[in-house]
Amino acid sequence: QMVQSLEGYFAERLQELIIIEMPRMALAMKDAIWPLVPEKTKRKVRFMTPVQAKEYMQAKCDSDVANRIRAIMEQNRDPRISLEERKRNWLRVSECGELVPAFEQA
Repeated sequence: QMVQSLEGYFAERLQELIIIEMPRMALAMKDAIWPLVPEKTKRKVRFMTPVQAKEYMQAKCDSDVANRIRAIMEQNRDPRISLEERKRNWLRVSECGELVPAFEQA
């Protein structure tokens, strides 16, 4: 029932979901619920390695977007960078369609 509720809410909003290096415990959970996921949603979900994801983004996005995604992926995997430092680089699209900081800067 939960899957159906989520499907109804997110079905048309989700264009594509890329999951990179899914942990084993999560894979076990995915395998348990995957048969309940509608085919339309399954087609939107991709499981990839970091290398596959970078190649995929390069092929699907313009170079500026692909490079921004690749830089964030590398930053997220760097244990020397704190969550607070990462948050300073997170962006969102404003109502005007511009990239702006996702969080208010202190």
